[in-house]
Amino acid sequence: MRMLAIHSDFIEYLAKEKAIDNAEELKEKGPFRVKDCLVVFVTAEKDDVKNEDVLYEFASEMEGVREKLGVDRIVLYPWVHLSPRPADPEDALNIMKNLEKILLERGFEVFRSPFGWYKSFTIKCKGHPLAESYREIHGARKKVKRAVEKEEYVILTSDGRIVDPKDYEFSEDERDFRALVEKEVFRLERGESKRPKYLEFCDKFGFKWETMSDIGHMRYNPPACLMFDLVSDYSWYVVKDLGYPIFTLRGSNMFDLSIPAVKQHADLFGDRLYKLEADKKELVMRYAACHQQFAAIKDWIISYKNLPFGAFEVADSYRLEQS
Repeated sequence: MRMLAIHSDFIEYLAKEKAIDNAEELKEKGPFRVKDCLVVFVTAEKDDVKNEDVLYEFASEMEGVREKLGVDRIVLYPWVHLSPRPADPEDALNIMKNLEKILLERGFEVFRSPFGWYKSFTIKCKGHPLAESYREIHGARKKVKRAVEKEEYVILTSDGRIVDPKDYEFSEDERDFRALVEKEVFRLERGESKRPKYLEFCDKFGFKWETMSDIGHMRYNPPACLMFDLVSDYSWYVVKDLGYPIFTLRGSNMFDLSIPAVKQHADLFGDRLYKLEADKKELVMRYAACHQQFAAIKDWIISYKNLPFGAFEVADSYRLEQS
């Protein structure tokens, strides 16, 4: 969040016309004049969304101004021009409303100019040494850990049965699967040395961390690349044997966070996202293979006669790993 505060003898503003389609409805036509006030031009930024810390840091800044200047009348004026990364209008309006609420709770007299309008205004700055100030407010970025009440594991078989892992009978051909279940579900250690055996195979066949990229990214030398391609081919033969139609897909690795479905999924995933900006869009690198499948299938015309069917894709996923 960015703010420009001006200690003013007065500000007078008048909403002229809508700047965006979903502009806030006017309670009164105005013009509005507020005397002896702190006018705070505010730009809500993309990083402020779902970060309540910026709201409370902003309120603390206002309390500091109140102590120095003795002013408790504040005019909140949305001002998109202070940042190259402003929040989406809907998010920005919610932030402005929350700022108003918190300031009222702290005893300020608050006036909030209408959001989403072109406005004319006249302002008279008092002109003393502390009359103008600029702040960038970031808030303390806290990683939220989601509490898990209970972990529950089941085994879903290819014929549709759901089996409790402790009741599952492993066949002779399922030794690897059994080792996986014992490790992940029952937390049984396999008696491995300090350096797991699989790392020896990674070294031997050329599965390497890519030192010229970010943490968690890999390179595949020729033997590893061949193995990767063979596993991809094998996975296709496996899904084809499921007994219902499977359709292959391929597509983009970047998706637009302004699309509600993408944003809601990203919010669930948390802070392990690669984000980039391009042509005023905020994009996210996909971190799961389902993005392109859902994006494509939502446009298909599907009858109940077509069900069930599956979608198959071998795709890259990008996750911002911890060091």
